[in-house]
Amino acid sequence: MNVLSNDEVDEIYQASLKILEETGVAFQQEDALTLFHKNGAQVDFEKSIVKFPSSLVEDLIKKVPKEYTLYHRDSEKRIDIADGTAHFQIGDYAGYILDYRTGERRRSTLKDLQNIIRLDDALDSFDLFEPPVMPLDVPSSMTQIKVVETMFKNTTKPSLMGLIIEPKEGRYILKMAEAVAGGEEALRKKPLMGILCQPTSPLIYAKEVIEKMNDCVRKGVPLSIIAAPTCGMTAPVTIAGWLTIGIAEVLAATVYAQLIAAKTPVVTGLATNVMNLRDGNLNIASPEAALCSAASIQIVHHLGLLGVAQGGTDSKIPSIQTGYEKMLSILYTLLAGAEVYGLATLDDWGTTAMEQHVIDAEIVEAIKRILQGIDVTPETLALDVIKEVGVGGSYLSHKHTFKNFRKEHWIPELSFRESWETLKRKNRKTIVDNAESKVAKILQDHRPEPLDKDVQKQLETITKEAEKELSAS
Repeated sequence: MNVLSNDEVDEIYQASLKILEETGVAFQQEDALTLFHKNGAQVDFEKSIVKFPSSLVEDLIKKVPKEYTLYHRDSEKRIDIADGTAHFQIGDYAGYILDYRTGERRRSTLKDLQNIIRLDDALDSFDLFEPPVMPLDVPSSMTQIKVVETMFKNTTKPSLMGLIIEPKEGRYILKMAEAVAGGEEALRKKPLMGILCQPTSPLIYAKEVIEKMNDCVRKGVPLSIIAAPTCGMTAPVTIAGWLTIGIAEVLAATVYAQLIAAKTPVVTGLATNVMNLRDGNLNIASPEAALCSAASIQIVHHLGLLGVAQGGTDSKIPSIQTGYEKMLSILYTLLAGAEVYGLATLDDWGTTAMEQHVIDAEIVEAIKRILQGIDVTPETLALDVIKEVGVGGSYLSHKHTFKNFRKEHWIPELSFRESWETLKRKNRKTIVDNAESKVAKILQDHRPEPLDKDVQKQLETITKEAEKELSAS
């Protein structure tokens, strides 16, 4: 599904190239500036601003692989990030959790992180992880290290790591990934994580982000380059201008990654959010955000790149608003062809709720059915069956119905589709009630595939080394 005409796509792309060539992007790290300068960019070393010749951008984005693979930690399962295949990622570093047992919104803890990862490990709808919450009961110097250790211990699924602030954190995280993968070369051959690299909008890549990119690219770890300019604050208030600056930002980092090492795997896109000019809050679930997200996928595909998008809801609790906002933002972008879609849970990426994760999994399954499309074959056209049943007949008991209904029709687990009388007999339980029950059952019954004991010891040793260094700095 296209949001823009081909001419509009090209106009926005050309405008992004103009931003890169005339305004430039700040890369606040000396080695990066030198590398750009050696490769023909115009560099102001005093202001740390790089201006990109259009030819440099166009040559280097052609080097980005058209597909790449992430692996589960047991290496038996794989996720192929490739054109036309949608994968779903859950989580977004929320600082709060809405506790389904008490209804209380509170600061998230390490125990919450463990429980949510175990929950999501059991939900087959989700292919990838981003840490769902920040463990705010852990010292800030160790937050990211404990997040990664907890993820490796509680799920086999690959992850996308984002909020690595200090390069030292990133190096310890890479050591952990190498330990789990079986060594540096094993991680290079079968990466089990990607790293999020995000600019500070408008048009700045901080030193810490650049050094994180350097370390990851040299280790062969794929990058997820996502810009999140805020419409009306760090980007123009017009959707076309918002798109243009966002595309310029992701292209700048994509070019840099290819300068470090050609054929570095990259997925790119925008995490769209809008400044609410009435009250100053950020909103991620507006129609404008959905439009911009879908259009960004169309543009990166036009450039031969793989597309990633993120979205969610502005609603604070699981509600009717939550449902319609999520479906609006998710479905529209996936119909545009995003290869990776990140589902946040609630509250503009700020709050998570375990019951919402379960509901999100059901939303994902419904969307997968839509993306599956309509199968048109002699069997599904059913001309022989129609002729056999004839005028005024019934298909209910026909063997064709029994043979095909499960393949053709998606059946929800949580959503209620029965009669009003049945609802009354079930004490008017809602989808949220059903989700809470499923959460409780999964937490009681599900045990993730355990890490090898020697690998666990290696992770614990790395964690202790990190604590000693990072706590002292």
